[in-house]
Amino acid sequence: MKTPEYMTSNPEVDEQNENLRRVCDSLSTIIMEYYRLKVTNKDLGFSGRKLELHAMKYWSATPGSATRILRKLRNEGKLDYEVVNRSQSLYRFKVKGEQLSLLKG
Repeated sequence: MKTPEYMTSNPEVDEQNENLRRVCDSLSTIIMEYYRLKVTNKDLGFSGRKLELHAMKYWSATPGSATRILRKLRNEGKLDYEVVNRSQSLYRFKVKGEQLSLLKG
């Protein structure tokens, strides 16, 4: 029995998936660095726009990409934040575990 065409590997789709993974990994790294910077500076508040601008300094990303990756990182338990004002896209990082020592210094 022949494998249906939709189940076979498609080089174009594979390449697109690899590009998406690479972009996601790069933006995740940039956002985690932003998180560490904000915690180290004891400045936990930020706006979605400032996060986007920070990410665009290091990577050409489409608008909204950084905040989507931010949510992904929270879902993965790598960072946490609270929404301060949804209509103005204002957030505040929550600090946990070893990050607490950065706030005490």
